[in-house]
Amino acid sequence: MGMLGVVLRNLFTGPVTRRYPSERREYFDGSRGRLVFHPEYCEFCGECERACPTGAIELDTAWDTRRQDYSIVWLRRYNPFKCIFCGNCVEACPYGAIELAEEPAVPRYRKEISVDEIPNWQWTEWVAS
Repeated sequence: MGMLGVVLRNLFTGPVTRRYPSERREYFDGSRGRLVFHPEYCEFCGECERACPTGAIELDTAWDTRRQDYSIVWLRRYNPFKCIFCGNCVEACPYGAIELAEEPAVPRYRKEISVDEIPNWQWTEWVAS
């Protein structure tokens, strides 16, 4: 009966796979999701940059040419294609500015690096005084 039995059994049983877009699978407990950055909590200490083993997070300063006073802005660059989602940056951040979401990152068509501007209110108050 060999091959004929396998064919007949597969004809009358349900599908093994899910109908993906309409039926989504639940994520496993402890699965690594995408990184979520909260710039309002960031104090620009650099602990996340030092803890990242792949160099996916970079902190930098730049001149803000959009304003008349050419003030300095703090920038955080995150390259999701370098990130291995190890969670070292989440554990290293003392202010809770980075967290791992439960859902994974969405697929991308282009290689994009996210750049967030961090409000530097403490620096501007220090200069003004």
